[in-house]
Amino acid sequence: MACRALLPQDVRLDMGPLGTLRLEEQLDEKLQRVASEELREADVDIPDTIAALRTRLQEEKELVVPLDDEYMITFLRPCHWYPDSAFQKMCNFYAFKARNPHVGRPLPMSRVDVVANSGTVCILPRRDQFGRRMLLLQTGRKWDPKKLTMDELLSAVLMFLEIAIVEPSTQVAGVVILWDLEGLSLSQVLKFTPTFAKNLLHLIQDCVPLRVKAFHFINQSNLFDIAFNVLKPFLKEKLRSRLYFHGKSSKTLLDHVDPKLLPKQYGGELEMHFDGGELVALFHLFETYFDELTKYGYTKLPK
Repeated sequence: MACRALLPQDVRLDMGPLGTLRLEEQLDEKLQRVASEELREADVDIPDTIAALRTRLQEEKELVVPLDDEYMITFLRPCHWYPDSAFQKMCNFYAFKARNPHVGRPLPMSRVDVVANSGTVCILPRRDQFGRRMLLLQTGRKWDPKKLTMDELLSAVLMFLEIAIVEPSTQVAGVVILWDLEGLSLSQVLKFTPTFAKNLLHLIQDCVPLRVKAFHFINQSNLFDIAFNVLKPFLKEKLRSRLYFHGKSSKTLLDHVDPKLLPKQYGGELEMHFDGGELVALFHLFETYFDELTKYGYTKLPK
């Protein structure tokens, strides 16, 4: 069965004053131009390119993945339609899952509910002015390590990203991550080990088929410097150039994101009354899809 056939249809979740979260299935005219100008979409023979990637995957006998056109496109678009790059990205993605099953396997829905209700991870319903999906992380005062492990948080983020990559609009425009560190404690920082930092950046930079266009750190304190120093050795120049540090200043954030699209707590114009119920509902809509994804991957641990 094609994986995409299991996706929920016409997803619309009311998030109050923040707006309605809608998963978009078609590219608008603006994003069609982006796909053409930035991703070579108008210059490639799409059926031939999909076929080339499918052939490479069929030759990789120890890797079982969905082979429908839509899933191939999920990896081809952010790789600028180069089949070899998409193949390597897919191998990296499933190798990461195989080597890190505690993160790579979807969380049980009972734990998903805990993450969603904690407010630590949230998809903002409105895209930024460039059409990018915005993911908000609040891992300072809202994260209790005694209730949620670091691995569970990363697993939840990966699940959010796997929802995001099914949207053609997000495949083209990419994502922006807002990371609110208000209330970050020393006990939280000490969970940020070099091994975790290496895995996190490998996942973001080499594995997930998403264009990460900006990473905004908000309300970071001096304690954050400890965690960031752990990250630094694993940062590649491309992602390093897309990191922005705003501290307590919302003004600098508004230089990058239209205030009409942000909650008031970040200098925007939207009320944010978030109780997690909407995201619990979103995850549950994708439960069958996540169950299907567990059938794919490497049949034995890759070298």
